[in-house]
Amino acid sequence: MKNIVLILTFLGSFINCAKAQLGTAKGDAFEISTIGGSTEANMMHHKQWLYRNQAGNNWFSASLHDGIAVDLSFLQPQLNTRTWWERNPYTGEQMWGDMGQTFMVLSGGNLGLGTLTPTSKFEVQTTSTGWPLSLRTNAFNPGDINGIKFYSGYLGEDKWAGIASVAEDLHSNKTALSFYSGQTEKIRLAWNGNVGIGTTTPNEKLSVNGNIRAREIKVEATNWPDYVFEDGYKVGKLEELERYIKANKHLPDMPAAKEVKENGVALGEMNKLLLQKIEELTLYVIELKKENLDQQKQLDQLKKNNR
Repeated sequence: MKNIVLILTFLGSFINCAKAQLGTAKGDAFEISTIGGSTEANMMHHKQWLYRNQAGNNWFSASLHDGIAVDLSFLQPQLNTRTWWERNPYTGEQMWGDMGQTFMVLSGGNLGLGTLTPTSKFEVQTTSTGWPLSLRTNAFNPGDINGIKFYSGYLGEDKWAGIASVAEDLHSNKTALSFYSGQTEKIRLAWNGNVGIGTTTPNEKLSVNGNIRAREIKVEATNWPDYVFEDGYKVGKLEELERYIKANKHLPDMPAAKEVKENGVALGEMNKLLLQKIEELTLYVIELKKENLDQQKQLDQLKKNNR
């Protein structure tokens, strides 16, 4: 008797499935299974539908839609089912979403977030300003990083470049950004906005541990030393300058060699000092020229008197 009941049940299910068909219009759906349970106040269902992606009468245009419903709500695939997963047997495409919104697509091996047509292995799209992608990790020591590596080269060779955030201090918002090439850090954008090339501790807006080559460098400067040629500017006597040089081994107002070795040279300030010394030297030359002319006049007068 039990066998007869089972056979009749199976035949009834088969007949029902045979009679049931998915419509041919885009958006048509047919429920093929449901599993449910109840809470104190609601019924929850795990349902599966056949869903027509585009007009047609065969499996090429249909997908399997797997979603959640509550009571009699959320019963329309691709419109209001909750936390759904859909699979297309023809293209192999898979989609995940919530109600009428698709959040993630796996198509041809490409994973897309916020896009239905990902064209790369991982693509993220957003319709508003903000941070579409966040990578988070804990830092336990200064220097800990959170980054992405980019590999290129032959298989098996560890050749990579990368970008990473760097914890420069664990107890404040001091997070730097570093750029790697050839497996090593090459550029550091420090938390305070200083940029270091070849150094991880830039102390200026741009610190370079190496040579710089450029067609032109423009330095903004103030208090340009045209005041040297103003009336009343005193350059002092050559004798005083000589005594200063003998005592200090450098020109007045100029940094000593030891200071330059320790602190470097500020190009803008040094150019001003050099121009100041050139202009003072010009005044010395003009003064010497006047003295030479006076001496020549005196010699000419002596020659006339001796005739």
